[in-house]
Amino acid sequence: MGCSSSDDKPNTPANKIGQSCSSGSDCTAPAGSYCAKGGMCTRTCTMHSDCGCAAGATNQDIVDGKCKYSCISFSSGGSYCLNTCSGDSDCHGSTTCQATSSGLYKVCI
Repeated sequence: MGCSSSDDKPNTPANKIGQSCSSGSDCTAPAGSYCAKGGMCTRTCTMHSDCGCAAGATNQDIVDGKCKYSCISFSSGGSYCLNTCSGDSDCHGSTTCQATSSGLYKVCI
């Protein structure tokens, strides 16, 4: 099971992951979100559900379009919520659409 078409859980604020920001106050959901240097809302994560996807969401769920957010681990350390994309026009701030290390899908980095 993936995210709903609105990518929000019922009765929660709209997910701001991947949206443009200039300060932390622009990034109100999910809890713990902040404005990254690239001018995009993100948060640390350990699994896709930390980013607003359904509990148990997998990489294949992301590929299948069931959720537009992804928890990505970086070799330099840390894992962060990013929004998926098909091209640069889907990205905000100074981020660009790039393939994940698995090559399964692309995210705005």
